[in-house]
Amino acid sequence: MQNRNIQFQVEGNTDKVLLSIFHIHQKFVHNNGGNSGVARAMKNQLRLYHKTIVGIVDLDKKNNPPFFNEFELVDNPDDIIYKKKPNSNQHLIYLCCNGVENWILKAAMSVKINPIDFNLPEYEKELKKITQHTNISKNQDFLDFIKIIKERKAPAFSLLEDILNKIPG
Repeated sequence: MQNRNIQFQVEGNTDKVLLSIFHIHQKFVHNNGGNSGVARAMKNQLRLYHKTIVGIVDLDKKNNPPFFNEFELVDNPDDIIYKKKPNSNQHLIYLCCNGVENWILKAAMSVKINPIDFNLPEYEKELKKITQHTNISKNQDFLDFIKIIKERKAPAFSLLEDILNKIPG
């Protein structure tokens, strides 16, 4: 998935690292600091008809930007909601948790992987303290943790990979 005609708009660095294990080059992934930032970036890119734009956000019940209401449901497997904006090349993927760290921890539990075995905390709040650092992409323990979750085919990771592979671009 190294296509120049696709851009990913994500909330933070953890999302960028997550996409890297699906072989998405970091130069195609843009950090927008929250789902409002993702919505703003996607809205600003509506004129880029030659590019496929994919927004990836947490399912934040408190803050759902109105722009996201313009997207229609394509698929709703467990732990992920996949939507597409009609008559556009824009896609939206919700990770169905209040934070990507929670989503990752749930995926790890589904394949019986303990973050403690990777020198990582087992609770979202503590994991978030680690993932919020800008150098999370260099944290080998975290990289190994999410790679093994993918290798063990955690359902949430497999679903995300399937959706990413279906998006043209």
